[in-house]
Amino acid sequence: MPYQADSFGEALRKARLQKGWSQRDLSRLVGMPQAQISKIESGAVDPRLTTLVQLARLLDLEPVLTPRAALPAVQAIVREAAADDPARAVREAANILSATADRLQRARPGDASAGRLMSLSSDLAVLAPHSMAPAAASQLLQLARDIQAAADDGSSRLERSIGRLADLRNTLAHRGPRETRPAYTLDDED
Repeated sequence: MPYQADSFGEALRKARLQKGWSQRDLSRLVGMPQAQISKIESGAVDPRLTTLVQLARLLDLEPVLTPRAALPAVQAIVREAAADDPARAVREAANILSATADRLQRARPGDASAGRLMSLSSDLAVLAPHSMAPAAASQLLQLARDIQAAADDGSSRLERSIGRLADLRNTLAHRGPRETRPAYTLDDED
């Protein structure tokens, strides 16, 4: 099994699974037998370049020829983009909260919920990106989505969700700074 076919196949399989597609779904979209998709993903066959490009683009990948010397930098960028980045989740949550607050202000001009939500959203945008752990960022994003859904359906859970958002803001604001550790230590025994 050639290395290139194996690594390409694995990348295609991961991208397909991220989209939630089965091999059968992908085979219907690309117009090739499911067995052929399986062989490509397992590295059992070397696909033609046109087939590889077609599959990659369908899976939101882009085949690129990269100079070998630049490969570590490209791989680092790809890892960073694929990582569960707390800052990205915080930005998405802030956008959702801001848009929801704007909608609430237009729909209910005298309602205090919209103003409170806007204030909390701006506080979190300042506090969160640099100090939030991935689990907390994920919690914030889910909470923002809950608030959006509650505002959209006029649910009574809106106030409870805004209260939970205030609790999260308070936790972040009053938590001490993360303990910093030196990048290295010097041994006293030298």
